Amino acid sequence: MKNAQAVEDTEKNLIRFEAFGLQFEIDKKRWLFYSLISLLGLSILLLVSTVFFEYEMTNADLPGGFVFGILLGCFLHLLLD
Repeated sequence: MKNAQAVEDTEKNLIRFEAFGLQFEIDKKRWLFYSLISLLGLSILLLVSTVFFEYEMTNADLPGGFVFGILLGCFLHLLLD
């Protein structure tokens, strides 16, 4: 009975989807961790580029960075798993 509870709890934390005929499983906690790490890295990169290299932000930098950070977290999760 205890193993059934553990399997059920594990399945609650998974996102399953199919793309191009391939089955993918993503753990929500690990995906969130990798997404936050990638967003932090992108924020530091943007800060360094604006301060040291005089980069001027555009209207697409913040929403594009947010979307890219989430997708990068998904990619890192799939790559490292």
